[in-house]
Amino acid sequence: MAGQYLDLGTGRCVACPHGTASPSGANAVSMAACQACPPGTLSGPTPGAKECIACPAGTSQPSTGAVYVEI
Repeated sequence: MAGQYLDLGTGRCVACPHGTASPSGANAVSMAACQACPPGTLSGPTPGAKECIACPAGTSQPSTGAVYVEI
């Protein structure tokens, strides 16, 4: 499932951490599938993002792996 990866140690799907996203879904078998969101984007306030989203107009985020924007 997108936004998650399979933890091979437990056999359970785990949500990608804040500041990352994983569109790959079923192919994700490690946390390495959770890519840090690039500058200018964010993952949102909850883990398990399927994709990074662009910062809203009038805001920015110069850091990689962001969860919130700067005003």
